[in-house]
Amino acid sequence: MTIRSQKNLEILLSTLKNFQSPSLELEQYATPSSIAAEWVWTMAMKGEVAGKVILDAACGPGILGIGLLLMGAKKIFFVDKDEKAMQLCRDNY
Repeated sequence: MTIRSQKNLEILLSTLKNFQSPSLELEQYATPSSIAAEWVWTMAMKGEVAGKVILDAACGPGILGIGLLLMGAKKIFFVDKDEKAMQLCRDNY
């Protein structure tokens, strides 16, 4: 899949599942697709993504890591303390 623009990336990321009931204790919140797309796109344009191995710590539903994969990251390690978040990430992946 070729991502041709930041807007195209944002649209793809907006289709991912998100937290149904985020944990306040774990400070879970959804990263908006517009912010995730801007961050990932900027990294990619600086040459910081393609072919790289990256850690998505406290990944939640995985929006950042999946965005990085879409932009050519070689491998993403998704890590989260919450098993429900990890299942959501797996579902999105």
